[in-house]
Amino acid sequence: MIGRHLVKSWSPTQQSICLSSGEAEMMGVTKGAMAALGFKSLLAGFGVEWPVRVRTDSTASIGVCSRQGLGKVRHIDTQVLWIQQRIRNGDLDLYKILGEEDPADILTKASIPEGRMTKLV
Repeated sequence: MIGRHLVKSWSPTQQSICLSSGEAEMMGVTKGAMAALGFKSLLAGFGVEWPVRVRTDSTASIGVCSRQGLGKVRHIDTQVLWIQQRIRNGDLDLYKILGEEDPADILTKASIPEGRMTKLV
């Protein structure tokens, strides 16, 4: 999103099998960051500098992304840990968003009450 304008959206199925919800959220954050960094590179080609801000409602994925290495997590593929270095370098920022305020729920939750849907849009 740039302001209130949606620039890109997609809703693919997850390609990997995850052993926990934290791992699934981590994969989502990594995939979102990858797309955002690609979009940042595209904008840079047009001479536009834009900060990358990734938002998630998963405390577990924020914890994994904010530290260095696996920590106590044993079943995450180390290929997704590149995001830790990118956060340390300042290439992107990772923020916590409350589940009730997460606009991604529009495409991922089956039934959202009308009042909440209005707030998310």
